[in-house]
Amino acid sequence: MTIGVENLSDSSLILSSSGTNATKDAFKIITTNTSGNILITQTVNSMGAINMISGRGGFNVTTQTGGSVNINAYGNTSLYTNSTTDDYQDLTVSVTGNTNSRINIKSEGTNYDAININSTGGIYAYSDGPINIESNNNISGIKIGTDIANIPISIGTPSNTTTIYGNLDVKGTTTTIQS
Repeated sequence: MTIGVENLSDSSLILSSSGTNATKDAFKIITTNTSGNILITQTVNSMGAINMISGRGGFNVTTQTGGSVNINAYGNTSLYTNSTTDDYQDLTVSVTGNTNSRINIKSEGTNYDAININSTGGIYAYSDGPINIESNNNISGIKIGTDIANIPISIGTPSNTTTIYGNLDVKGTTTTIQS
C-alpha cells in the first residue's frame, strides 16, 4: 500500500495525531514482522534534509540486544551539540557492561591536529589503569606545551617518584634542581 503525494507539487503529506494518553504512544510506525525493516529516505542527490524535533521528553534511540547504532555523514562537516542552559548538563559518551570494550575516537585526517581536544575550562584525564601516550612519528614524537610561551608545565607531585628513561636533553637559559 502506498500513501503519497504524486507529481511535482508544492504540497505535503502530513500524518498527525492529537493523542493525549501519557501511557500510550500518540503516533507509531511499526513493523510486526521480525524480519521487516523501517526506512526513512530521500532520492539520490536530494538537496532536502530529514528533520526531527523532539519535545521535552527527549530523543531516545534504543536497540534490542545485538543491535547497533550507526550514523554516517558523507562529504561535509558534522556536529553534535549539547546546548546547556544550566550547570552540570553534561554530555556523556559511555560504554557500560563491565566488559573488555572501549570508546574509540579515530581520525584518518592527515593534518597535525587530526584529533583536536579544545576546552574553555580545563581538561582532566583520570584512569584506574595506566595512561599511555604514544606516537609513531620518529621526528616530532610527543610534544607537551609547545604553542604558548611562559606557561608552566608540571609533572608529578612532591610525594611521587618521576622516572625518566633514555637520554635527557635540557635546553634553556636556567636549570634548577631542588633536591
